Amino acid sequence: MDEVSEALPMDWELLKEPFVVEHIIEHGDLDPNIKNIEVYRDVDYQIKLKFSGFGAKPLSNKNHERDYIPGRLIKIPTVRGNDKTGTTEIFIEEAFQNNITIRGDGVITGDGSATRIRVYYRKLKPDWMAIWLLNGKLDHWPRTTERIEGKSFVCRRGKHQRERKVTLQTKHLSRDHLKVDLDEIMFILANVPKEFAPAKLLPVVLEIEANNGKFPSDDIVDSVIELVGFILGRTLHRVDSSVFDSKNYPIEQKAVTHNAPDLRRECDNPGHFPIPLNISNDWIIVERTITTLLQQYLKQRSELSLRNALWRSSIARRLPLGSNLPHFSSAIEAIMNAWFSSKSSKSGGAYLPNKEYQKRIKPAIELIKGSISDINGSKKILSKIVRANQFGVNEKYEIFFEELGLKIGKIERDALRAKNVAAHGGRFSKDYQRLVNTCRAYETLFHRVMLRVLEFQGPYIDYSTYGFPTRKLDEPLGGNPEE
Repeated sequence: MDEVSEALPMDWELLKEPFVVEHIIEHGDLDPNIKNIEVYRDVDYQIKLKFSGFGAKPLSNKNHERDYIPGRLIKIPTVRGNDKTGTTEIFIEEAFQNNITIRGDGVITGDGSATRIRVYYRKLKPDWMAIWLLNGKLDHWPRTTERIEGKSFVCRRGKHQRERKVTLQTKHLSRDHLKVDLDEIMFILANVPKEFAPAKLLPVVLEIEANNGKFPSDDIVDSVIELVGFILGRTLHRVDSSVFDSKNYPIEQKAVTHNAPDLRRECDNPGHFPIPLNISNDWIIVERTITTLLQQYLKQRSELSLRNALWRSSIARRLPLGSNLPHFSSAIEAIMNAWFSSKSSKSGGAYLPNKEYQKRIKPAIELIKGSISDINGSKKILSKIVRANQFGVNEKYEIFFEELGLKIGKIERDALRAKNVAAHGGRFSKDYQRLVNTCRAYETLFHRVMLRVLEFQGPYIDYSTYGFPTRKLDEPLGGNPEE
């Protein structure tokens, strides 16, 4: 793991350093002879556990048969304990025991993993919250932070050992954050200094102010993380949330295990911003843009299944070229299906309103039902006739883009056809660059759909064209000359 300096709780997350639960109050299904549990992050930044204790009886296959089932993890209900001071309450939740070893002298050791660690320090009025995230790279930040570090020294000089207190202060200025203020939530997104956190994992912090001791709902906070991740062209992975009082003392901290299958590789990959972020030139415009998009995202997130769409596009970005196309397609279809079920759609995904269609075909259905009643599969035939009012898959795409007001051209249509190759077991050509361009085109098409439903009025970045130019949102992808 990357080398990091000692950090205060307000500088980085709970598990910046390993800690030990020394007083276990509730063992759950854990062996009661386990006295200590060390909690730490591994190189992939997952939460891991090390158990140790003494006084245990050696295992026997007869009495502990479940411990010997290959590939099986033993789920441990919540473990509760304290730190060495006895004043800090610690909960280890959704933990799994990987293995346990008991020596002949009764010494017991083992290891495991956990999904979540909760730590409670004191009961005070919450003032602000820090949510620590990984994979949050941004090259240029709009606002400046001033950090002041102070040190006090006692100087003894001369034969009389006179003492003089000298206070030294060092000031640092860095452009490292942006601020968004809405009625629902006010937050600051900031870079975490590399001396406090693993820089290669691109750490950022989301700072949220409490309103009279209360924070925005989890849905609103999740919406912020999802939308900001989309704007940065990355998936932000939460690893901790910490609550502080007005004097910046921690009240509680909650560390969680992220769900990225290959976090380091994901952090190494460049993010594909959907829109140009010239933050160093005009930070006011950038913050206004984020504010406007977030307002629309909060309105449309549930009705248009935007969270589901972003999750599917996140999976697509992690997959090899070609195999990611069906996932980009499913991301667009998640929005498309929700659109046709919403009041925003003129057609509702059908030629006629369903009630009118049912009324018109009812006489014909009765006639056909009588004439095919003796045929095996007659019910399936009738079912297909009833469903004939619905648009087909390809037609749904065309109508969807038409209702959105998105013009699509040859590049988009080629990309839409290409996903069928991966989805139905076909083979791609050996033209690697064409495959790269196709995947970039599909991702950019998803960006355009997202930006349109969020009512964005500015330009988008066209990743289907070399040089990644910007285009007006209603302008189709440009592709490249050889295509």
